[in-house]
Amino acid sequence: MNNIIICILVLLNPLLPFVFSRKKLKALNIQVLDPLTDLSDRIIYDDVREEQLKCVQQLLHCWGEQVRYSWLRLIKIIGVIRESYKIDLIQTSFKCFKLIVTDYLSTLPSDCYLACVETAASFGHQKQDLNIALSAIGSLLHLADFFVEQKNIPLVVSDSINSSIDLKELWICVFHKLADLCLDRRPAIRKSACQTLFNTIECHSEQFDEDTWSNLLWKILFPLLSKVHNLYQSAPVEKVGDRPNSLLIHHSRDTASKQWAETVVLTLTGVSHCFISKQSHLLTLNYSNDFLNKDTTTTFYPCANYSKTHVMQ
Repeated sequence: MNNIIICILVLLNPLLPFVFSRKKLKALNIQVLDPLTDLSDRIIYDDVREEQLKCVQQLLHCWGEQVRYSWLRLIKIIGVIRESYKIDLIQTSFKCFKLIVTDYLSTLPSDCYLACVETAASFGHQKQDLNIALSAIGSLLHLADFFVEQKNIPLVVSDSINSSIDLKELWICVFHKLADLCLDRRPAIRKSACQTLFNTIECHSEQFDEDTWSNLLWKILFPLLSKVHNLYQSAPVEKVGDRPNSLLIHHSRDTASKQWAETVVLTLTGVSHCFISKQSHLLTLNYSNDFLNKDTTTTFYPCANYSKTHVMQ
């Protein structure tokens, strides 16, 4: 069965010039790419995935300007990432994704934006290649910058939940994905995600309305502070250098607990700077008095108390 699928994919490659050289063949365009997309949920073998990605690569490099109706399908194909995939497949699929968000982002239909955010986050969470995970965080920043430039993104109907999404929701989605990466088990990913999250907020917050600020504070930043602190408290204090085959690490970061402590400081510093730099604007919002309620106090106090102790050590 595996060999049959590979043969089908090999035979599909010669069809691509015919499909994308005919401007009015929308139906055939879909008929060719639908089966290619359907394979994504069934592929468990690396060699089959490799042939699928070859089709995608050829399409992007040779007929990217003529894809039109099929961008969402291609993004979904690229975004399929499994723990079992070898690193070469992750690298190939990420190259395809980078090509889309750097060369074709401005030409994508607006219903592809959310898929781009989700795909970038998926590459950030994959464990096969740390450099790709870090680059994916940069892709989220690139997407956030692009969304800011789009003053009027039309409402987008989501295929999966039959609802709409607008520019504000795209921002919040990017922030959610970055906040999730701030909780990654890899310290380098957490650090990069934290810095990117707060730098993005700092750069673009002047365009946030009250609803965006409300979602950002109560659904992203405050929960992030709480989660980071809880993970710090539960992190093991065993020295990383005591484990077999471990690298030599500086004593200030030689335990998971100390590495999570660094994330606590980064997160608290970022949130605090956000409040200080945006204080005049935040105080004009209708819910500014809510900052004084019990929930906010219980969120900030443990982190602030830890930070004070950590700095004094």
